[in-house]
Amino acid sequence: MARHPLLGYLVWVVLFGAIFAWEGLALARMTGVPTLSDVFRVIMRYPVGPGFLESAVTGTALLPGLAAPVFAALSWLAERRARDHAEPGEPGQAPQDCQGRGV
Repeated sequence: MARHPLLGYLVWVVLFGAIFAWEGLALARMTGVPTLSDVFRVIMRYPVGPGFLESAVTGTALLPGLAAPVFAALSWLAERRARDHAEPGEPGQAPQDCQGRGV
């Protein structure tokens, strides 16, 4: 991991700069760009339907259900790769006999 995450700071500066530029253009009414409050008003115009709670619960349960097997597989692969590249005698390395064969 880098000691100074300059790229992360740069991404945040660009993101906030784009948001402020959008809002500035919208408030100046120089272009047909809507303000952020106009955008949120359009999004929130429609009330929540009757199946929203069921969909929210199902979606929330689906996310860990899909992410857990992927996380487990990647963790297993990372450990396997680290074990295969470890020097004999290092922690995580399988014990070996005198000829270097795994026991």
